[in-house]
Amino acid sequence: MDSQAIYNQPTLVICEGSAESVIFELLLAEGKLIIPKDSLIEDPQTGRLYTRCRKDRDIEERFLSVTYGSSCVNIVRIIDSPNERFHLSPLYQSKARVFTLTTRPEIEILAIIKEGLIGTGRMSIT
Repeated sequence: MDSQAIYNQPTLVICEGSAESVIFELLLAEGKLIIPKDSLIEDPQTGRLYTRCRKDRDIEERFLSVTYGSSCVNIVRIIDSPNERFHLSPLYQSKARVFTLTTRPEIEILAIIKEGLIGTGRMSIT
């Protein structure tokens, strides 16, 4: 990811699931993000500095129809499936840059273990 392309631009972080959310929250808490915290777009429904909303049209409606004082918004998707499609409509293609980060199963299981989610019914190993 080109840090100069996203530094100080309004940035929407999309976390696919619980493991991705845990990873993002840990990086944020430890100050390990290259994105300044004040550049992150808050999800108005949850108050978090990331969203779990993943559908491209829902993202456009909820987040990209808002003016953030910048000509471009960055969308950083943290997902576990490299094949998941995400396409912005032509109206938003010039207004947003999409960066996709794919987690590895080894990292996900560490997040699951850390959060104590194995066997809770919220997450399990198959």
